[in-house]
Amino acid sequence: MKKYAWILLIISPLSHAEDYETGLDCHKEGEYACALAEWMPLAKEGFDYAQFSLGALYNKGEGVEQNFFEAVKWFRLAAEQGMPEAQYSLGRKFDLGEGTQQDYFDAAEWFEKAAEQGFIQAQYSIGRKYDQGQGVRQDFEKAVAWYQKAADQGLAEAQYSLGKKYENGHGVTMDSFEAANWYRKAAEQGLAEAQYTIGKKYDLGHGVKHDADKAVKWYKKATKQGVAEAQYSLGRKYVQGHGVSKDFEDAIIWFRRAAEQGNAQAQHSLGVMYDQGQGLDQDHFAAVSWYQKAAEQGFAQSQYNLGNKYMHGQAVKQDHYEAVKWYFKAAEQDFAQAQYNLGKNYVAGEGVIQDMKKAKKLFGRACENKFQPGCEEFRRLNKTIR
Repeated sequence: MKKYAWILLIISPLSHAEDYETGLDCHKEGEYACALAEWMPLAKEGFDYAQFSLGALYNKGEGVEQNFFEAVKWFRLAAEQGMPEAQYSLGRKFDLGEGTQQDYFDAAEWFEKAAEQGFIQAQYSIGRKYDQGQGVRQDFEKAVAWYQKAADQGLAEAQYSLGKKYENGHGVTMDSFEAANWYRKAAEQGLAEAQYTIGKKYDLGHGVKHDADKAVKWYKKATKQGVAEAQYSLGRKYVQGHGVSKDFEDAIIWFRRAAEQGNAQAQHSLGVMYDQGQGLDQDHFAAVSWYQKAAEQGFAQSQYNLGNKYMHGQAVKQDHYEAVKWYFKAAEQDFAQAQYNLGKNYVAGEGVIQDMKKAKKLFGRACENKFQPGCEEFRRLNKTIR
C-alpha cells in the first residue's frame, strides 16, 4: 500500500494521509493493534484505503479476532468506491463463500470490475471464470483475452493458463510453439505446474526441439516443489538413461516419492521394479501391493499385472475369479493383453463359464489393438465359431 502514499497526500486531507501512513508503519512492524487504532476512525469516515486495510485485518485476524463477515463489510465499502484491490478481495469472498453466501455471479461481477481497472489478479480470476463458465457464460475467447492481459503483466498463473489455451486450441488457434513459450515464461517464475509441463514438452519434443537434458532440468525443478508427475517422469529418465545416467536406485527413489502421493503410474512402475528386482531385492509381495494401489485407481496395466498374479498364484492365493475381475477391468480400457488373457479364460472356463463366442470376440478386440497372438486365436476360432 506504500505506493498510494503520494496519491493520498493529494486527494485526502493531510491528517488522513498522515494517520493512514502511521497505520502502515505500525502494520509493517507487526503492531496490528496500533494499525487498527489508526485505520478504524478513517474507515468510519469513508476513507477507502483505510476501509480496505481494515477489511484485510479482519480477514487475516491481525490485531482482531478473525471475522470474515467484518472483512466483507469493509471490503464492500471500499469496493463500492471503486478501489480495485477491494473489488478483487470482495470477489474472493463471494467465490469462497467466506463471510457471505457463496455466489459465483457476484464473484465474477467484482472480479471484472477490478480487472477492467488493470488489477492483475482480478484479470486472471475473471479469465478463469470465463474459462470454466462459473458465474458467467463460458467463453474461451474472453478467457484468453483476460489471461493475455494478466500474462503480459507477468502473472505466472495466467501465463500457464494461456499456454493451456494455445495447447488445446480453446479461444485461440492451436499453437504448440506458443503454448511452450508461455509455459516457459511461467516456469521461469517458479510455477511448479509450468516447470513440469515445459519439461514434458522438451521430453516429447512438442512445441520445442526434443532435449532430454532440458526435460530433466525442468523435472528436477518441479520435483523440488513436490509435483508427483515430475517425480514420476524423473524416475522414468533414470530408468531410460535419457538426460541422466541410467540408475535404477535413483529411479526407485523418485517413483516412491510420486507413488506415496498417489500417482498411479509411479505406483505401477514401483511394482514393476519390485517384480523384476531392478535396483532393489525382488519382492513379489511388494509388487502386488503397488499394483493393487494403481489398479484401484484404474491403471490398466496394473490391473492386467494383478490379474496375472491371481491367475498364477504368485504372492497371492491363486484365484481365477479374481484374475478374471482384473482382466475384465483392463480389457474394458482396451488393454490388448488383458483382452487376450480374458479370452483364454473363456476358452478354458477358468473363473468364468466356458464361452467360445465371447472368447472369439475378445481375441478379435485384442487383434484390433495390434496384439498378434489375439489375431492368431481369432483366426483359429473363426474357422469353427460363427
